[in-house]
Formats: sequence, structure tokens, C-alpha cells
Amino acid sequence: MPADAHRHAPTLLTLAMFPVLVVMHVRLAISGARDSEAAFGDAWRDYAAATPRFVPSFSKDDRARPVNSHTGR
Repeated sequence: MPADAHRHAPTLLTLAMFPVLVVMHVRLAISGARDSEAAFGDAWRDYAAATPRFVPSFSKDDRARPVNSHTGR
């Protein structure tokens, strides 16, 4: 192992902070979703129903199609 390999290894502080940061991110995302739903109503609910919150879906079924709320007219 190279002499400077320890500089790139996660520290105990990093490992301790990771779950805290994940929880904070999830709470922020849920709060943002509530704000968006209040601002955009049904258009947001349609988008949220078709879009995964955290992990993208790569399936080719009908549920994975983009929402056509913007027709470009």
C-alpha cells in the first residue's frame, strides 16, 4: 500500500456523518416535494407518480414514460 493511501481512506468522522447526511437529504427531498405539490398541484402529482424519488428506473414499461404535461404549443 502506498504511503499516502491513508489520506484517501474514510475517516471515522466521515463514517459517522454519512447516515446523518442521508437522513437530512431524505427529509429535505420530502419537504421539497411537499412544497412542489402545493405550488403545482395535479401537474406535480402526475410527475411524481411517473418519476422515482431517489433511484432512477431504467425499465421500459409504460410507467417509466415521461409525463406529457408540456406539449410545446
